[in-house]
Amino acid sequence: MNSSSPSLISTATWIGSSQIVMRLARILSTIVVARAIAPEYLGVAAIALAVNEIAHVFVRNATNAKIIQAEQSELAALSDTAYAVNWAFGILIFIFQCLVGYCLSYVYNDNSIFLLVSVLGLSYLLLPVAQVHCALNLRKERIGLIAKTEIQQTVLDAALTVGMVFTGFGLWALILPKLLVVPVWIRAHRKASEWVAPKKLSFNQFSEHLRFNSGVLGVELLGVVRHNIDYILVGYFLGMEALGVYYFAFNAGLGLTRGFIISFNNAFYPYLCSVRQQASEIEKRFSRGLGYMLLVIVPLLVLQAGVAEYYVPILFGEQWQEHNASQLVALICLGGVPLLVIEAGSKYIRALGNPTADLKWHVVYSLLFSVAIVVGVQWGLIGVVLAGLVVQFIGAPMHYQFIVRTQENKIEMDATTEIRGFAS
Repeated sequence: MNSSSPSLISTATWIGSSQIVMRLARILSTIVVARAIAPEYLGVAAIALAVNEIAHVFVRNATNAKIIQAEQSELAALSDTAYAVNWAFGILIFIFQCLVGYCLSYVYNDNSIFLLVSVLGLSYLLLPVAQVHCALNLRKERIGLIAKTEIQQTVLDAALTVGMVFTGFGLWALILPKLLVVPVWIRAHRKASEWVAPKKLSFNQFSEHLRFNSGVLGVELLGVVRHNIDYILVGYFLGMEALGVYYFAFNAGLGLTRGFIISFNNAFYPYLCSVRQQASEIEKRFSRGLGYMLLVIVPLLVLQAGVAEYYVPILFGEQWQEHNASQLVALICLGGVPLLVIEAGSKYIRALGNPTADLKWHVVYSLLFSVAIVVGVQWGLIGVVLAGLVVQFIGAPMHYQFIVRTQENKIEMDATTEIRGFAS
């Protein structure tokens, strides 16, 4: 075991403290945006942000997972290759996102979508500067650094959003801050890591990255698609005003908790990987971590759902009540439970070095989720939310039983085989 690895309680304390500050900042910006920007404009911004989040998964996961999971002996070569791969991906994804933005402008008959999506894509030409540094900091479980950087970015994002809303930037107030906070992330990770980029780009270890990270990319991409496909389908079938209401409901509901879940799981993965080649210890850490998170998150989500009808009109304005926003927020909050279970399980499978096993399940699950949303739109936004919840609450226990438990049983069988071999 890595004796220098921070404890689960220490990790959770850092994440919890940072998320309290981040949630307060995001609540403030959400309140201002909800009162100042009409639903149809929120819908346009939601489309642009959804496209950006889907594309961002390629840059975020192209190389990081393997660097965090790798043995020390192969780390230097993998890091040098990762630097080259990150630049190649960054340029390609920027071009691809611009093309997608152009196509969506045609589909939705709104030229502003292309410009919004293209501006957001500029971040991919900045991120490779510190992507390897970030992966190495995660590998060393520098949770304090990660938490402080997230706080700085979120608070600055919220402050810029509020300031731009009040100075008449309109929906650009939701877009420009996402680009302007990237240098904060770059500076923090480069300052904390001693790694120096190679003078020549090298793709020598590309096959190793591809073998491991293709499964990771697939799982992460499908996850992000699931979290955003409903935006695209709602906007297409129900219109931009309905999408604006739906986007607001997610930000006022699960958006306030999802960040905590994602941040925990991002720290949870290196916490599991710090005991490399010790499958039984990884299993213990996973069970302990998942149990702890469920104990904390479930009561919070239930409480938030229960008081949604009171805090939504007070904080965000009575105008949202005519769209049944309180009911939508309450239902959406409950989706945090299956989200936590599935994402934690995926990090566990990844830490064991077998992300492709997880990918197969996510393909089926994502297809079922997309079909459910298409069916749900026939009954409006309530139908969309309920359809998504049904699939999530069926999918989470299935993922745990057929993917996670399969790996745990394999670990137990391997341990039994080792004991018998030693005894003989």
